[in-house]
Amino acid sequence: SAGAGLGLLLPVFVAGAVASLVAARWGWRRYPDGRHWVLAASTAAASCLVAAVILNLEGQAPAGAVGWPLVLSIPLLPFRVAGWIDNEVAIGVGIALAILATAVTIYAMAFIGYRLTGSRGVGTTAAALFAFWPFLIWLLLGEQTWENSAWEIEAGLELYTEPFSTACVASGFALMLVRRRPPWAVVGAGIALGYAIAVRPTNIVFAGAAALLLAYERDWRNVARFVVGGLAVLPIVLAFLPKKRGYDLELVRDETGLPLWSNDYVLSTFTDSSVWRPLLLALLLPLVAIGVATLPCRRFGLMLLGGALANAVVYSFFRATFEHPRYLHAALPSLLVLWAAGAAWLAEHVPRRRLAQVRSS
Repeated sequence: SAGAGLGLLLPVFVAGAVASLVAARWGWRRYPDGRHWVLAASTAAASCLVAAVILNLEGQAPAGAVGWPLVLSIPLLPFRVAGWIDNEVAIGVGIALAILATAVTIYAMAFIGYRLTGSRGVGTTAAALFAFWPFLIWLLLGEQTWENSAWEIEAGLELYTEPFSTACVASGFALMLVRRRPPWAVVGAGIALGYAIAVRPTNIVFAGAAALLLAYERDWRNVARFVVGGLAVLPIVLAFLPKKRGYDLELVRDETGLPLWSNDYVLSTFTDSSVWRPLLLALLLPLVAIGVATLPCRRFGLMLLGGALANAVVYSFFRATFEHPRYLHAALPSLLVLWAAGAAWLAEHVPRRRLAQVRSS
């Protein structure tokens, strides 16, 4: 439908895309010290072209954000051109993208764990916990954790935004932890977290946590690079605002008349949750706190924890969070990395202390 929506603008769009690629290639070679700005500029150009497509499409979309539908539409375009497009093709392509996004998240977690602690074991443990998370919580809390298609959503079988949203957040944090933090990594982090907002608007809390870290370090050049990277995705978000229907803030009550957002839900969000129950929080949060407190560079741990807690606070006021644990899924990589770091610290230091006590006695 993209081609039909563009009409006579399709050749202009194709010409603009080719010109942007040629300009990006020229700038990459011509300005090796400014490649991070070339990355930001090429992303902004691509965003403007995509925004033009969105603005020229007819009708409105029943979605709260455009990021995931946009990613899904790109590999489906050849099938549309060939005239071979149906639900089976769309689901197959969507599942493949969700699996790829999950693989990206697992790799990003392994990298984050290694960079935070210097231990490959911590990164591998965190990544393994994420990979087997649906089965682990099933063993711990029972079949209720798979209610409301929770397992299928986390695995990407339901084509919800969660796998891609989580991958964008994890990738953005991983880029923030690249050794010596080169300019391209900061711009890339801004782009990844900016697109995470396009996928799910509440992901702005994770971008805010990364921006606060840079501001705390008073590295104003990197703050500017990060902001520019995020703003490069903004045209897509702005173009989609008049095209969406539903999910509006003024719709403050559901079909039963209950408010969608209220402080009355803060307690029940966790006590009645199918996954994030007090038992699970009691097993996670103490080791997460130990992980943050014992990291060689504590501010990075606070960035991960701050984003996760802010996300939880936002959705604790939402009526449906208790039955939709997916709303908190983007915070899971941060929590599991910090948990693995805390568990590794205990495994290393507690036996030593006990051995020292035995020897002294």
